[in-house]
Amino acid sequence: AFLFDLKGKLIRQKDLSEKGKYNVLYFIYEGVKGMPLMFNKSGRIYKFDFNLNLKFIRQLKLNNGENIGNTNYGFIDLDQNGKPEHILKSLDSYFCILSDDNKQITRIIEEKNYNKKPNLSLAYVNGQQVSFGINSNESFFEYRYYKNPYIWLKFPIIVLIFLLSYLLFYLMVKVQKQQIEKKYEDEKRVQKYQYQGLRNQLDPHFSLNTLNAIQSLFFQKDFEKAKQLLSKYGKLNRNALLNAEKIAISLENELDFVENFLALEKFRHEDRFDYSIKVDNTIDTDLVKLPRMLIHTFAENAIKHGLFPKGEGGFLKIEVKENEKQFQINIEDNGVGRAKSKELKTTNNGKGLSIIQEIVKLYNKLQKTEITYVTIDLFDEDKAAGTRVEVLIPK
Repeated sequence: AFLFDLKGKLIRQKDLSEKGKYNVLYFIYEGVKGMPLMFNKSGRIYKFDFNLNLKFIRQLKLNNGENIGNTNYGFIDLDQNGKPEHILKSLDSYFCILSDDNKQITRIIEEKNYNKKPNLSLAYVNGQQVSFGINSNESFFEYRYYKNPYIWLKFPIIVLIFLLSYLLFYLMVKVQKQQIEKKYEDEKRVQKYQYQGLRNQLDPHFSLNTLNAIQSLFFQKDFEKAKQLLSKYGKLNRNALLNAEKIAISLENELDFVENFLALEKFRHEDRFDYSIKVDNTIDTDLVKLPRMLIHTFAENAIKHGLFPKGEGGFLKIEVKENEKQFQINIEDNGVGRAKSKELKTTNNGKGLSIIQEIVKLYNKLQKTEITYVTIDLFDEDKAAGTRVEVLIPK
């Protein structure tokens, strides 16, 4: 490589052979000013400095991994932007255009065994370039080469895609946040209703009356029974405290709470009613989930509004069964029935049942399930014979 000044005086020279490291094809220029660029058949471009040192600057984007031949057919300003494009030939005999920014090789037409170097020409219509031609051996090939007129839209489209992506991401985050906030609000509402139900049913009067009844056993020196009931009372309160913050609990915990509650109620009301709890052996009660206080609310309601008005001989039966699709919980009493209870005005304002209705509704929404219940009036020869609540829990 040689470097001359404007008067043709040799300033510097350098041997670039270096065992074929660069495999020089020919030189190209970036604009009018500056040192020339050099590239090889694999499309690696190097740049000279004023000491004739070569520095690798970029790799040409060759089509289909092709290599460039050693023939340079010249250069011509195809797109009329003041910067010439180079016309080259690949090793597999295809003409190629090297873009004026020296970054892209574009394959065009195959060479047809030209005996001489082909002529390059431009075609114009109304002063506007429309194509260029390659002419040799009585053959003429026309090729239209121009930059995409909509290339200016590239940056706005990128910005638009970014903005749309950001907007989509923002909306997704916002919707997710709203869903989380709504779920949190629903959970707080469920806990509020459950707390109200527990406060209504395990109020200070219940605790005081239960403790007074147990105290009477100590006076009667029935210490064994007093210890049993005191243990159940402790378990009842322990269960209530441990599950106070939970929306859903296991069937096992719910039945344990209900059994302790019924035992205390039976004793407190001097055995005016009896009860039984039966669960199918095939059911793993620790895996079945349900809203806290669901069974307890219906059991408490049956005692208060069905069995107490009946007087003696009341019986409450709780059964848990299953089929292929769901679990079924039956809370059945042989009390006076809903019509008679309403007549006796024992139902008050039905606060307990309205609370459990809201709890089930919100629980289904939060857990994406469909727990349902239905209340059935029982009759014996057209005479009210009690009430049964059937709760269905999907598997």
